[in-house]
Amino acid sequence: MMLRRLLHVGGLAVRHSRSIHHTAVWRSPLIPIVVEQTGRGERAYDIYSRLLRERIICVMGPIDDSIASLVIAQLLFLQSESNNKPIHMYINSQGRGERAYDIYSRLLRERIICVMGPIDDSIASLVIAQLLFLQSESNNKPIHMYINSPGTGQHSGLGLWGGVVTAGLAIYDTMQYILNPISTWCVGQAASMGSLLLAAGTPGMRHSLPNARIMVHQPSGGARGQATDIAIQAEEILKLKRQINNIYAKHTGQPLETIEGVMERDRYMSPMEAQDFGLIDKVLVHPPQAGQDEPELVQKEPPQTPAPQRQTLPAQSRAPAEAAPLLVQARALRPTEQRLRLD
Repeated sequence: MMLRRLLHVGGLAVRHSRSIHHTAVWRSPLIPIVVEQTGRGERAYDIYSRLLRERIICVMGPIDDSIASLVIAQLLFLQSESNNKPIHMYINSQGRGERAYDIYSRLLRERIICVMGPIDDSIASLVIAQLLFLQSESNNKPIHMYINSPGTGQHSGLGLWGGVVTAGLAIYDTMQYILNPISTWCVGQAASMGSLLLAAGTPGMRHSLPNARIMVHQPSGGARGQATDIAIQAEEILKLKRQINNIYAKHTGQPLETIEGVMERDRYMSPMEAQDFGLIDKVLVHPPQAGQDEPELVQKEPPQTPAPQRQTLPAQSRAPAEAAPLLVQARALRPTEQRLRLD
């Protein structure tokens, strides 16, 4: 009997250790673990996952890119779901058992792709795989791509401040290759290659939130080695510069000369400026509310009409009236002047 109880307790400990340490967050000893009794036994959650089931999001500590990506994913997740769900691990109880998803995999079920952080080869591989997967699921349903790609610094080789050129062009080509309509959303910032992917969405489906920032500029490189090697890389950068300028001209409708002038240096734009430039189509406040068909958009301010000017008389008409007092004064002084001369 004692041996059976020891084996039972040992099995529970192993099962709990696997569930608790399944994610990197649960490995931290500083995050409390909540254990709940369910019909199938005990289930362990980290405290933040348990709070998300009550639709509570905690933003703790300095807000950096990792925190922003996690909070954005939680907001999108709670919008797509009406029931209470965990934060780091989604448990979907079905008749055939339980399925576990991380937050981004759960968003993928809603055909949402998150492009967060600088665009490098690893991000490009993941985004391309998600695009191809969603096309295989359905080639006519729209795909929603949320972009928060800030410029963080130059990369080695041919790159942009927001990511590597070749990685961004790989995502761009895949977006143009698949048959699905793709709606793009700028959240936070879409810099360099992020702005190109933002503009590459389906016309009429390119959006930005009102406080985001969009930046475009020319490619940059870190050429090293002998003079011949530097010349080869410089020629390649010029080719990529012309190629990227043509892509921006295609999706914005701007003349190529205008694109070349804007791309010469870092050009930051507000969402309204990006809309006027042709990078996006709409600036959204929030999606359609209950009973509404259209989302709430940021309206452009009407141009200010100049204040009506007061009508003034011409200088010629004013001259006699202004000169009249002087003339009277001069006439009054003439006798005095004569007396002074006589004296």
